[in-house]
Amino acid sequence: MISCALSHSVLYEGEIRRLRLQLSGQKNDVNVTEQLREENVFSFTWKVDRGNATVASQSHRVCNTKWRGVRKEGKIFLQLESSVNPQKIKASIILMPGKKAEVIAVVPIIDIKEGEMVGNVSEDKTRNGQPSDQLTVNFFVTTFVHI
Repeated sequence: MISCALSHSVLYEGEIRRLRLQLSGQKNDVNVTEQLREENVFSFTWKVDRGNATVASQSHRVCNTKWRGVRKEGKIFLQLESSVNPQKIKASIILMPGKKAEVIAVVPIIDIKEGEMVGNVSEDKTRNGQPSDQLTVNFFVTTFVHI
């Protein structure tokens, strides 16, 4: 019980420090990044048929959060489907029309809230003159916590 209270106290102090920097208008990205600790690393793969229709992958539950891939208007996104708290993440989205990666998009460390999408990777870049009906998308996500 005491360790939980101490952990909460450390997270709370880190959040206060971050908000004070934000209010004072200081840009201190290096220090904020140094005050982060990896919490989870996970990945999932999604095979999606090409087209312009909006579709979503199955949900993937990771530590009280749900994530999914979304294709909307020919672009691929990673969506935080549900979460109690905003998440600080870094993500890589890899589009593979065949057996090798053609497009790798890296999302820098950002805050994402429930329902928000990141990525915006065009699947048209993977065509290379080869008509393929299916695209394999790999998502690699790292979540962070303030220390």
